[in-house]
Amino acid sequence: LKGLLDHVESTIDTMTDKVAFAKNLGIMKYKYGIAPFMNIGASPDEMNSDHSIPQIVQGGLDLPDRDYYFDEDKEDKRQAYIKCIAKMLTLLENSQAEDASEQNTALAEKVYNLEKNLAEAHMTRTENRDPHETYNKMSISQLTSNGNESFDFAAYFLGSTGKTAEELGDINVRNTKAIERVAELASTVDPDTLRAYLRWKVVASTAPYLSKVFVDTHFDFFEKTLS
Repeated sequence: LKGLLDHVESTIDTMTDKVAFAKNLGIMKYKYGIAPFMNIGASPDEMNSDHSIPQIVQGGLDLPDRDYYFDEDKEDKRQAYIKCIAKMLTLLENSQAEDASEQNTALAEKVYNLEKNLAEAHMTRTENRDPHETYNKMSISQLTSNGNESFDFAAYFLGSTGKTAEELGDINVRNTKAIERVAELASTVDPDTLRAYLRWKVVASTAPYLSKVFVDTHFDFFEKTLS
């Protein structure tokens, strides 16, 4: 994980440089397949299926969807999720640890609250199936100018695809409110919370391929408790 965790630190170091920061977040997707805050891909343009178009979609959560952050009957899963985050962050520092550290328990709460803030702007599963509400074709410059100037989407796409905004052309913003929330949060989150969030994304994505304690901790929550 060293290269990935080093990249996390590089990303934190560039938080005051809007272009470099957005590009570094994009590189996590392009180079490592890990997509904090949001996700991107490509698929046929729904209004012109002869062409494929880049898609930018809501993401950044490790619980299944927004309802898991708000439904009353999922409170036990939320608490187990926070404990899982805390334990994984602790294991990254000391793979022999039996319990989460106090510091990482506090950071896990912050990571959860960041995800909850993202989830608040997400579409529900039903809304996300609406072909009209999820079709918002625009240029990357239009996306930025629609109140999202605090986050450099052109730099993000360059980092995550290796292509400039001009090369990519129009994109589809599948979930406009969620992406607006990303622009807001990514540009205002404090460094300690962002570091913990990115480290959590790293370990949550790679745990099944690490040593037994990571495999077991991941399995205990995502398979036994959640599923």
